[in-house]
Amino acid sequence: MPKKIDPALRDPAVRLLREHQPEYPSLTAASAAVARHLGVGHESVRRWVLQADSDEGTRDGVTSADHAEIKRLKAENTHLREDVAILRAATSFFVGELDPELFQVERSLRMAKTDLRARPMFHHQKDSIQAHLTILFTALAVASQLQDVTGISIRKPVRTLRPLRDITIRIAGNEIVATTQPGPEAATILDTITR
Repeated sequence: MPKKIDPALRDPAVRLLREHQPEYPSLTAASAAVARHLGVGHESVRRWVLQADSDEGTRDGVTSADHAEIKRLKAENTHLREDVAILRAATSFFVGELDPELFQVERSLRMAKTDLRARPMFHHQKDSIQAHLTILFTALAVASQLQDVTGISIRKPVRTLRPLRDITIRIAGNEIVATTQPGPEAATILDTITR
């Protein structure tokens, strides 16, 4: 693994080389002398001087700012390609696996956004996006199963069962469990689900 060079050495190395270059027959010889003095590789010093010349416009080449911008754009391009691949996979899943009818896909997405409170994702990493889509598809599968078992629109069980809560409180080794008792409509839905 290459040795990490302190970036603070770059400017003094470039300045030293420019001051003493007339004393040497070539840029390579001057670079070697400055490199020995600073304890770095002569090729590093030579590249630093060439890059400094490009940055100042006295030599053709890619400037440091342009290089940083190219690097940033390449990373952004990679992320966008991953996003497109994920969206293509999600689209084919929705259209091909869930239901071939497009209106069913739209209905499912509307239900996920409203009844299941699955909001648009703001993830940028591939793993985060895939995890979000997995949760969304799981919620849709559970909702579809609930709808099939109960025979009623998913909106009604979600809104009826949402207020039901259980809480367990532990204090000094004692445990208290508090539950919300389901009303008649919620009890009917729960009975239908648990059959």
